[in-house]
Amino acid sequence: MRRYALSYHKEGDCIEYFITDKITHENISRALVLSLNRYSNQINVAKFYPELAKQTESKYLSAACFYLLIHHFAKCCHVSEKYRIFLQTRPPVYKDFYSLLNDFDLQIKRAVLCETVEVWGDYPPVPVDTSMIEEKVLEDDEPAFLFE
Repeated sequence: MRRYALSYHKEGDCIEYFITDKITHENISRALVLSLNRYSNQINVAKFYPELAKQTESKYLSAACFYLLIHHFAKCCHVSEKYRIFLQTRPPVYKDFYSLLNDFDLQIKRAVLCETVEVWGDYPPVPVDTSMIEEKVLEDDEPAFLFE
């Protein structure tokens, strides 16, 4: 947290997160979007490309970022333990990243189109300090969600 600032913009049950270099003010993240499916009791990881692996001394930063964002999102949306984490990814990304996040017990549930898999996991509500993640005030001409 000495190197990066985390901020977010919330609209309804969807939150986009931003990672910014504190010294250069460069936006590091490409797309970090979580949404809530209240009907299915799911925290949907719509986009998670923090781009932290490209930074120097980045070991475990993406995992720490995922952990913080899931817990921050859950607090913002008042999510209970009955919710599950849901995402779609490619099998190598699951193997090299998501399968290693032991706190959420993420497992492949089924293969889907375009060489992707559906991954589900637990949301274990634990007390995590996410106060360092600040709400982002958007400029008048700035789009609400910056999908690439």
